[in-house]
Amino acid sequence: MTPRGFLALACSTFLLASCGGDQTGGDPADLMSATFNGGFWIGDEPSEQQFTEITSIAFAPDGKLVVMDRGEATVTVFDPDGREVARWGNQGEGPGEFSGTRGKLAVSATATVAVDDAGSVDLFTVGGTLIDSHPLGALSVFDLGFDGDGNVLARTQSHEALVVNTGEQILRLTDQLVVWSSEPSSADRLQWFRPHLEFASLPDGRIAVGMSDQYDLVVLDASTGRELDHISRDIPLRGPSDEFADRFLGDMPELRGRVTLAETFPVISGVFTGPPGRAVWIRRGMGVGDSLAPPADDMDEWTFVLYDLFSGDAYEYLGTVQIPPGLELMAGDATRVAGVHTGAMGEHSVRVMRVNFSDPLDVG
Repeated sequence: MTPRGFLALACSTFLLASCGGDQTGGDPADLMSATFNGGFWIGDEPSEQQFTEITSIAFAPDGKLVVMDRGEATVTVFDPDGREVARWGNQGEGPGEFSGTRGKLAVSATATVAVDDAGSVDLFTVGGTLIDSHPLGALSVFDLGFDGDGNVLARTQSHEALVVNTGEQILRLTDQLVVWSSEPSSADRLQWFRPHLEFASLPDGRIAVGMSDQYDLVVLDASTGRELDHISRDIPLRGPSDEFADRFLGDMPELRGRVTLAETFPVISGVFTGPPGRAVWIRRGMGVGDSLAPPADDMDEWTFVLYDLFSGDAYEYLGTVQIPPGLELMAGDATRVAGVHTGAMGEHSVRVMRVNFSDPLDVG
Protein backbone atom coordinates (compact mmCIF):
# COMPACT_ATOMS: atom_id res chain seq x y z
CA MET A 1 0.00 0.00 0.00
CA THR A 2 1.44 3.34 -1.01
CA PRO A 3 -0.18 6.45 0.52
CA ARG A 4 -0.77 9.19 -2.02
CA GLY A 5 -1.09 12.93 -1.59
CA PHE A 6 -4.46 14.59 -1.76
CA LEU A 7 -4.81 17.32 -4.39
CA ALA A 8 -5.35 20.78 -2.95
CA LEU A 9 -8.92 22.05 -2.99
CA ALA A 10 -9.69 25.59 -1.88
CA CYS A 11 -13.03 26.99 -0.75
CA SER A 12 -13.59 29.86 -3.13
CA THR A 13 -16.24 32.12 -4.61
CA PHE A 14 -17.01 29.38 -7.16
CA LEU A 15 -17.67 26.88 -4.37
CA LEU A 16 -19.88 29.35 -2.58
CA ALA A 17 -21.98 29.77 -5.70
CA SER A 18 -22.36 26.00 -5.95
CA CYS A 19 -24.05 25.94 -2.55
CA GLY A 20 -27.22 27.35 -4.12
CA GLY A 21 -30.34 28.20 -2.15
CA ASP A 22 -32.16 31.43 -1.53
CA GLN A 23 -32.65 31.21 2.23
CA THR A 24 -32.19 34.26 4.41
CA GLY A 25 -30.40 34.68 7.70
CA GLY A 26 -26.81 33.92 6.69
CA ASP A 27 -23.90 35.95 5.38
CA PRO A 28 -21.98 34.51 2.40
CA ALA A 29 -18.90 36.16 3.88
CA ASP A 30 -19.06 33.49 6.61
CA LEU A 31 -17.63 30.96 4.13
CA MET A 32 -13.99 30.68 5.11
CA SER A 33 -11.10 30.37 2.68
CA ALA A 34 -9.50 27.03 3.52
CA THR A 35 -7.21 24.71 1.57
CA PHE A 36 -7.19 20.93 2.00
CA ASN A 37 -3.95 19.30 0.84
CA GLY A 38 -1.13 16.95 1.78
CA GLY A 39 -1.88 13.93 3.92
CA PHE A 40 -2.88 10.62 2.36
CA TRP A 41 -5.77 8.51 1.18
CA ILE A 42 -6.14 4.73 1.32
CA GLY A 43 -8.59 2.30 -0.22
CA ASP A 44 -8.97 3.47 -3.81
CA GLU A 45 -6.59 1.02 -5.47
CA PRO A 46 -6.91 -2.80 -5.58
CA SER A 47 -3.36 -3.08 -4.25
CA GLU A 48 -4.39 -1.25 -1.07
CA GLN A 49 -6.54 -2.42 1.81
CA GLN A 50 -10.16 -2.32 0.66
CA PHE A 51 -12.81 -1.15 3.11
CA THR A 52 -16.42 -2.29 3.19
CA GLU A 53 -18.20 0.10 5.55
CA ILE A 54 -16.13 2.66 7.48
CA THR A 55 -18.23 3.80 10.42
CA SER A 56 -15.81 5.46 12.83
CA ILE A 57 -12.40 7.18 12.72
CA ALA A 58 -10.31 8.65 15.54
CA PHE A 59 -6.81 10.04 16.03
CA ALA A 60 -4.63 8.57 18.77
CA PRO A 61 -2.58 11.03 20.88
CA ASP A 62 0.63 10.13 19.01
CA GLY A 63 -0.90 10.96 15.62
CA LYS A 64 -1.89 7.44 14.56
CA LEU A 65 -5.25 7.04 12.85
CA VAL A 66 -7.64 4.34 14.07
CA VAL A 67 -10.31 3.21 11.57
CA MET A 68 -13.31 0.95 12.21
CA ASP A 69 -14.66 -1.04 9.26
CA ARG A 70 -18.02 -2.33 10.42
CA GLY A 71 -18.50 -4.45 7.32
CA GLU A 72 -15.34 -6.43 8.08
CA ALA A 73 -15.59 -6.08 11.91
CA THR A 74 -11.98 -4.91 11.75
CA VAL A 75 -9.94 -2.09 13.31
CA THR A 76 -6.96 -0.82 11.29
CA VAL A 77 -4.29 1.55 12.62
CA PHE A 78 -2.17 3.79 10.37
CA ASP A 79 0.89 5.83 11.32
CA PRO A 80 0.96 9.60 10.52
CA ASP A 81 2.35 8.85 7.04
CA GLY A 82 -0.43 6.41 6.17
CA ARG A 83 1.45 3.15 6.68
CA GLU A 84 -0.55 0.33 8.25
CA VAL A 85 0.94 -0.56 11.65
CA ALA A 86 -1.79 -2.78 13.14
CA ARG A 87 -4.98 -4.56 12.16
CA TRP A 88 -7.16 -6.58 14.47
CA GLY A 89 -10.63 -7.97 14.99
CA ASN A 90 -12.93 -10.06 12.81
CA GLN A 91 -16.33 -11.70 12.96
CA GLY A 92 -16.59 -13.98 16.00
CA GLU A 93 -17.21 -14.21 19.71
CA GLY A 94 -13.68 -14.75 21.00
CA PRO A 95 -11.33 -12.18 22.63
CA GLY A 96 -10.73 -9.31 20.22
CA GLU A 97 -13.52 -10.43 17.89
CA PHE A 98 -16.85 -8.70 17.20
CA SER A 99 -20.18 -10.45 16.80
CA GLY A 100 -22.54 -7.48 16.56
CA THR A 101 -20.69 -4.17 16.48
CA ARG A 102 -22.40 -0.96 15.38
CA GLY A 103 -18.97 0.17 14.28
CA LYS A 104 -18.32 2.87 16.86
CA LEU A 105 -14.97 3.51 18.50
CA ALA A 106 -13.18 6.18 20.51
CA VAL A 107 -9.55 6.70 21.57
CA SER A 108 -8.59 8.12 24.97
CA ALA A 109 -5.81 10.57 25.82
CA THR A 110 -3.74 7.56 26.92
CA ALA A 111 -4.35 5.65 23.64
CA THR A 112 -6.95 3.21 24.93
CA VAL A 113 -9.36 2.20 22.16
CA ALA A 114 -13.02 1.59 23.07
CA VAL A 115 -15.13 -0.42 20.59
CA ASP A 116 -18.80 -1.33 20.89
CA ASP A 117 -19.95 -4.91 20.37
CA ALA A 118 -23.12 -6.91 20.96
CA GLY A 119 -23.69 -6.73 24.71
CA SER A 120 -20.46 -4.97 25.67
CA VAL A 121 -17.97 -2.17 25.11
CA ASP A 122 -14.46 -3.59 24.87
CA LEU A 123 -11.19 -1.75 25.60
CA PHE A 124 -8.00 -2.43 23.66
CA THR A 125 -4.48 -1.14 23.23
CA VAL A 126 -3.83 0.47 19.86
CA GLY A 127 -2.11 -2.77 18.91
CA GLY A 128 -5.27 -4.77 19.57
CA THR A 129 -4.63 -6.36 22.98
CA LEU A 130 -7.86 -6.71 24.96
CA ILE A 131 -7.65 -4.76 28.23
CA ASP A 132 -11.16 -4.80 29.70
CA SER A 133 -14.83 -5.18 28.82
CA HIS A 134 -17.96 -3.39 30.06
CA PRO A 135 -21.21 -5.39 29.78
CA LEU A 136 -24.20 -3.42 28.50
CA GLY A 137 -27.15 -5.48 29.67
CA ALA A 138 -30.33 -4.15 28.05
CA LEU A 139 -28.63 -1.13 26.46
CA SER A 140 -27.74 -0.27 22.88
CA VAL A 141 -24.69 1.94 22.21
CA PHE A 142 -24.65 4.56 19.44
CA ASP A 143 -21.50 6.61 20.22
CA LEU A 144 -18.46 6.37 22.47
CA GLY A 145 -16.09 8.78 24.20
CA PHE A 146 -13.91 9.26 27.26
CA ASP A 147 -13.90 11.63 30.21
CA GLY A 148 -10.79 13.34 31.56
CA ASP A 149 -10.06 10.44 33.90
CA GLY A 150 -10.04 7.83 31.13
CA ASN A 151 -13.50 6.43 31.89
CA VAL A 152 -15.57 5.26 28.93
CA LEU A 153 -18.69 7.28 28.11
CA ALA A 154 -21.41 5.89 25.89
CA ARG A 155 -24.47 7.33 24.21
CA THR A 156 -27.01 4.65 25.07
CA GLN A 157 -30.68 3.80 24.85
CA SER A 158 -32.69 0.95 26.32
CA HIS A 159 -33.65 -1.95 24.07
CA GLU A 160 -37.27 -1.21 24.94
CA ALA A 161 -37.00 1.96 22.82
CA LEU A 162 -38.11 -0.21 19.90
CA VAL A 163 -41.54 -0.32 21.57
CA VAL A 164 -41.57 2.70 23.91
CA ASN A 165 -39.80 5.93 22.92
CA THR A 166 -37.41 6.19 25.84
CA GLY A 167 -34.85 8.98 25.93
CA GLU A 168 -31.13 8.61 25.31
CA GLN A 169 -28.40 8.90 27.92
CA ILE A 170 -24.70 9.63 28.19
CA LEU A 171 -23.58 6.90 30.58
CA ARG A 172 -20.27 6.39 32.35
CA LEU A 173 -19.84 2.66 32.02
CA THR A 174 -17.51 2.09 34.97
CA ASP A 175 -20.20 2.94 37.53
CA GLN A 176 -23.35 3.42 35.40
CA LEU A 177 -23.50 7.14 36.25
CA VAL A 178 -25.88 9.08 33.96
CA VAL A 179 -23.96 12.19 32.90
CA TRP A 180 -26.75 13.61 30.69
CA SER A 181 -30.10 12.43 29.37
CA SER A 182 -32.66 13.54 26.80
CA GLU A 183 -36.41 13.63 27.11
CA PRO A 184 -38.40 10.65 25.77
CA SER A 185 -39.90 11.26 22.36
CA SER A 186 -43.66 11.72 22.21
CA ALA A 187 -43.87 10.84 18.51
CA ASP A 188 -44.87 7.46 17.15
CA ARG A 189 -42.21 5.03 16.06
CA LEU A 190 -42.52 5.69 12.33
CA GLN A 191 -41.20 9.23 12.25
CA TRP A 192 -38.69 10.31 9.64
CA PHE A 193 -35.93 12.69 10.81
CA ARG A 194 -36.74 11.94 14.46
CA PRO A 195 -34.38 13.97 16.69
CA HIS A 196 -31.58 12.06 18.34
CA LEU A 197 -28.81 12.90 20.78
CA GLU A 198 -25.52 14.26 19.41
CA PHE A 199 -22.43 13.55 21.51
CA ALA A 200 -18.72 14.30 21.15
CA SER A 201 -15.65 14.31 23.38
CA LEU A 202 -13.80 17.64 23.60
CA PRO A 203 -10.33 18.44 24.98
CA ASP A 204 -9.70 18.96 28.71
CA GLY A 205 -12.18 16.32 29.86
CA ARG A 206 -15.22 18.02 28.36
CA ILE A 207 -18.06 16.68 26.23
CA ALA A 208 -20.66 18.33 24.00
CA VAL A 209 -24.22 17.00 24.03
CA GLY A 210 -27.49 18.17 22.48
CA MET A 211 -30.38 17.21 20.24
CA SER A 212 -29.97 16.93 16.48
CA ASP A 213 -32.93 19.23 15.70
CA GLN A 214 -31.51 22.22 17.62
CA TYR A 215 -28.41 24.31 17.14
CA ASP A 216 -27.47 24.23 20.80
CA LEU A 217 -24.89 21.88 22.27
CA VAL A 218 -24.25 21.94 26.02
CA VAL A 219 -20.60 21.71 27.06
CA LEU A 220 -20.24 19.60 30.21
CA ASP A 221 -17.49 18.51 32.54
CA ALA A 222 -17.49 14.86 31.51
CA SER A 223 -16.56 13.60 34.99
CA THR A 224 -19.30 15.40 36.90
CA GLY A 225 -21.91 16.40 34.32
CA ARG A 226 -21.60 20.04 35.39
CA GLU A 227 -22.65 22.52 32.70
CA LEU A 228 -19.78 24.75 31.58
CA ASP A 229 -20.83 26.45 28.34
CA HIS A 230 -22.88 26.23 25.14
CA ILE A 231 -22.01 25.89 21.46
CA SER A 232 -24.88 27.51 19.60
CA ARG A 233 -25.97 29.75 16.75
CA ASP A 234 -29.09 31.87 16.38
CA ILE A 235 -29.87 31.11 12.74
CA PRO A 236 -32.97 30.19 10.70
CA LEU A 237 -34.03 26.55 10.91
CA ARG A 238 -36.30 24.71 8.52
CA GLY A 239 -38.35 21.54 8.23
CA PRO A 240 -40.13 19.49 5.57
CA SER A 241 -42.57 21.42 3.38
CA ASP A 242 -45.72 19.83 1.92
CA GLU A 243 -43.93 19.57 -1.43
CA PHE A 244 -41.01 17.79 0.22
CA ALA A 245 -43.34 15.35 1.98
CA ASP A 246 -45.13 14.58 -1.29
CA ARG A 247 -41.85 13.88 -3.03
CA PHE A 248 -40.25 12.02 -0.13
CA LEU A 249 -43.19 9.66 0.37
CA GLY A 250 -44.41 9.65 -3.23
CA ASP A 251 -42.84 6.29 -3.98
CA MET A 252 -44.10 4.74 -0.74
CA PRO A 253 -47.90 5.15 -0.80
CA GLU A 254 -48.32 2.34 1.73
CA LEU A 255 -46.56 4.50 4.33
CA ARG A 256 -48.53 7.71 3.81
CA GLY A 257 -50.92 7.04 6.66
CA ARG A 258 -48.33 5.56 9.00
CA VAL A 259 -45.35 7.91 8.73
CA THR A 260 -44.92 11.39 10.14
CA LEU A 261 -42.12 13.83 9.39
CA ALA A 262 -40.40 15.71 12.18
CA GLU A 263 -41.11 19.44 12.37
CA THR A 264 -37.43 20.26 11.80
CA PHE A 265 -34.84 18.58 9.63
CA PRO A 266 -31.66 17.45 11.43
CA VAL A 267 -29.65 20.56 12.22
CA ILE A 268 -26.45 18.93 13.50
CA SER A 269 -25.17 15.67 12.02
CA GLY A 270 -21.70 15.32 13.54
CA VAL A 271 -19.19 16.98 15.90
CA PHE A 272 -15.43 16.64 16.37
CA THR A 273 -12.43 18.80 17.27
CA GLY A 274 -9.80 19.64 14.68
CA PRO A 275 -7.63 22.31 13.12
CA PRO A 276 -6.64 24.94 13.78
CA GLY A 277 -5.61 24.00 17.29
CA ARG A 278 -8.68 22.82 19.20
CA ALA A 279 -11.48 24.25 17.07
CA VAL A 280 -14.87 22.51 17.21
CA TRP A 281 -16.20 21.34 13.83
CA ILE A 282 -19.98 20.88 13.49
CA ARG A 283 -21.35 19.14 10.42
CA ARG A 284 -24.49 20.97 9.35
CA GLY A 285 -27.68 19.13 8.44
CA MET A 286 -30.62 20.06 6.23
CA GLY A 287 -32.28 21.93 9.09
CA VAL A 288 -29.87 24.89 8.83
CA GLY A 289 -31.62 27.44 6.62
CA ASP A 290 -29.11 30.27 6.14
CA SER A 291 -27.92 31.63 2.80
CA LEU A 292 -25.12 29.06 2.50
CA ALA A 293 -27.51 26.11 2.60
CA PRO A 294 -28.68 24.26 -0.54
CA PRO A 295 -32.44 24.10 -1.22
CA ALA A 296 -34.16 21.82 1.27
CA ASP A 297 -36.86 20.61 -1.13
CA ASP A 298 -34.44 19.10 -3.65
CA MET A 299 -32.75 16.13 -2.02
CA ASP A 300 -30.89 15.25 -5.24
CA GLU A 301 -28.85 18.44 -4.85
CA TRP A 302 -28.19 17.99 -1.16
CA THR A 303 -24.68 17.11 -0.05
CA PHE A 304 -23.48 17.58 3.50
CA VAL A 305 -20.32 19.54 2.74
CA LEU A 306 -20.67 22.49 5.15
CA TYR A 307 -19.03 22.52 8.58
CA ASP A 308 -19.32 25.37 11.10
CA LEU A 309 -16.18 26.08 13.14
CA PHE A 310 -16.09 27.37 16.73
CA SER A 311 -13.19 28.45 18.92
CA GLY A 312 -11.97 25.93 21.47
CA ASP A 313 -12.13 28.21 24.50
CA ALA A 314 -15.16 30.52 24.35
CA TYR A 315 -16.90 28.46 21.61
CA GLU A 316 -17.43 31.51 19.43
CA TYR A 317 -18.48 30.99 15.82
CA LEU A 318 -15.50 31.47 13.48
CA GLY A 319 -17.03 30.73 10.09
CA THR A 320 -18.15 27.94 7.79
CA VAL A 321 -15.94 25.62 5.72
CA GLN A 322 -16.95 23.71 2.60
CA ILE A 323 -15.24 20.36 2.05
CA PRO A 324 -14.88 18.24 -1.12
CA PRO A 325 -18.05 16.40 -2.20
CA GLY A 326 -18.39 12.74 -1.28
CA LEU A 327 -16.41 13.20 1.93
CA GLU A 328 -17.63 12.97 5.53
CA LEU A 329 -15.16 14.23 8.11
CA MET A 330 -15.16 12.34 11.42
CA ALA A 331 -12.01 13.34 13.33
CA GLY A 332 -9.22 15.87 13.58
CA ASP A 333 -6.08 16.90 15.41
CA ALA A 334 -4.23 20.23 15.55
CA THR A 335 -3.58 20.43 11.79
CA ARG A 336 -5.36 17.54 10.04
CA VAL A 337 -8.85 16.21 9.41
CA ALA A 338 -9.79 12.62 8.62
CA GLY A 339 -12.89 11.11 7.13
CA VAL A 340 -14.44 8.59 4.79
CA HIS A 341 -14.89 9.18 1.08
CA THR A 342 -17.75 7.42 -0.71
CA GLY A 343 -17.13 6.70 -4.38
CA ALA A 344 -19.52 6.43 -7.29
CA MET A 345 -20.20 2.76 -6.58
CA GLY A 346 -20.59 3.27 -2.83
CA GLU A 347 -17.05 2.13 -2.05
CA HIS A 348 -15.33 3.59 1.01
CA SER A 349 -11.81 4.94 1.37
CA VAL A 350 -9.95 6.86 4.06
CA ARG A 351 -8.95 10.50 3.54
CA VAL A 352 -6.48 12.40 5.75
CA MET A 353 -5.77 16.04 4.82
CA ARG A 354 -4.03 19.05 6.25
CA VAL A 355 -6.11 22.21 6.51
CA ASN A 356 -4.69 25.68 5.92
CA PHE A 357 -6.71 28.84 6.46
CA SER A 358 -5.90 32.00 4.53
CA ASP A 359 -6.56 34.18 7.56
CA PRO A 360 -5.26 33.53 11.09
CA LEU A 361 -8.00 32.23 13.40
CA ASP A 362 -8.28 32.91 17.11
CA VAL A 363 -9.28 29.45 18.38
CA GLY A 364 -8.19 29.72 22.01
